[in-house]
Amino acid sequence: MKESALNNRTLFFLILIIVSAFLLRCYAIDLRPFHHDEGVNYHFLREMVNRGYYPYLHENYHGPFYFYFAQFIRWGYGDSELSIRMPSIIAGTGICLLPMFFLSRGVLFVLVSALLLAISPSMIFHSRYAIHEMTFVFLSLWFGFSIFKYFESRESKLLIHIAVSLALLIATKETFIITGFAIFMGLLVTFGPIAFLKILKESSHDIVKSLILFTIILLGTFSAGFRWFNGIREMFLAVPQWISRNTSDTGHFKPFAYYAEIILKTEPWLFYAPAFFILVLSILFILSTKNKKYLEAFRSLFNDTFLRFIFVWSIIECLVYGYVKYKTPWLIINQTGPLVILTGYLLVKLINVFANIFTTVSTAEKQSLIVKRIGCLVIFVIAIFSLINSYTFNIKIPYGNNNPYSYVHTSSGIVRMLEDIESYRKRIPTARVLIGVKSYWPLPYYIRKYEKRVVYQTDANPGGINTQYDVMILDKTATWEHPDWVKKYYRMSDVQESLVYYRLRPTR
Repeated sequence: MKESALNNRTLFFLILIIVSAFLLRCYAIDLRPFHHDEGVNYHFLREMVNRGYYPYLHENYHGPFYFYFAQFIRWGYGDSELSIRMPSIIAGTGICLLPMFFLSRGVLFVLVSALLLAISPSMIFHSRYAIHEMTFVFLSLWFGFSIFKYFESRESKLLIHIAVSLALLIATKETFIITGFAIFMGLLVTFGPIAFLKILKESSHDIVKSLILFTIILLGTFSAGFRWFNGIREMFLAVPQWISRNTSDTGHFKPFAYYAEIILKTEPWLFYAPAFFILVLSILFILSTKNKKYLEAFRSLFNDTFLRFIFVWSIIECLVYGYVKYKTPWLIINQTGPLVILTGYLLVKLINVFANIFTTVSTAEKQSLIVKRIGCLVIFVIAIFSLINSYTFNIKIPYGNNNPYSYVHTSSGIVRMLEDIESYRKRIPTARVLIGVKSYWPLPYYIRKYEKRVVYQTDANPGGINTQYDVMILDKTATWEHPDWVKKYYRMSDVQESLVYYRLRPTR
């Protein structure tokens, strides 16, 4: 259980987990049409080609690193849905390697945590999403693990990990404030204020060096390689804007328990495991007054620095995101990420603790083996339910009202509309299309092949311009009728319903 070296068998299982994680995130990637935000991100990627860099502006939300990461992949693989979503797929797969930071705590923990990350319903769902969040969570875990390991071991090479991960974390999304606060509190509780300050003081020389690297990466990313210096100014404006959304953006306000309710529907074991741990810790504390063996078990759990760190990090993350009024489902992986690691570590830790108790107290060695087998069975059951829910919320119900991760998502109606327009264009390749709805994203992505024959005019009056177009996408409130046109209704998303008019006798 405590083996800390990668043998061939362990390496085989780890590779199998990583490959499986990648395939689960790629499989049937086009089942879910692009979300509004994915369409906007695609637009920014195309704009980058015209300028040669991403001109970061705080009004557009979120940092520039994701766009450079995504553009690098796009240059090699084009504009397919798989390619545009590949950055999140890579980040979501890469997360499964991060437990390797703690190989010294046993290969079982590494494998169990990697497995739970690979098959987590929330991790898979948001790894199939062309937005910043999965990249942000990867960087969050990388930064959190690096800084904890540094405080624990003082290895100077870890300062490079800390500098790079923190710089890119800040350059990805302004919610780094929440992650940074949760990690800081985890370190403070784990090592104590005095030891915390002592470590910083003793490492001040090395920290100054890493700050130089951190500053170069951070400013270089926001300034587009020191070509867009206005981006540095915009960097300082991003956080105040984000904070203001907690009071102004009422359309996204949700109750405190919003994320907890989603987790209980999709990954309840992420709450059950910590709750069971607290129960076990309490029981061991009571029994420790009567038996020295239980006292040792209690101390083994209570004094485990990583367990304390990841526990506090997870709880603070959940509490802060619950407190913030502005809520969207993709923010949930900032909570489930550390919770999955916590669950994996707890399962392995409890197996070892209970096995030691039975081995010590009982004369029968086989009882220890029974405990280990029961623990492995629990892990197996959690894995099965995780896979079932991953299938349910990624393949069976990839989006829509019955999917708790889905939010103001593009409806299947937009797929039917695009199919009908494509069928129309096969008959009339020169057909001109008017997009006259306000909420038209992600249409620019899907009509990119014939975008030169598309015009956007949200205040269009069909009666005055109907001679200029062959297809008109209008709001459902349009009351225009004409014998030369046929109309069809489509629900494009949760916030946009449309009537699309097709000219019966095209003039072109």
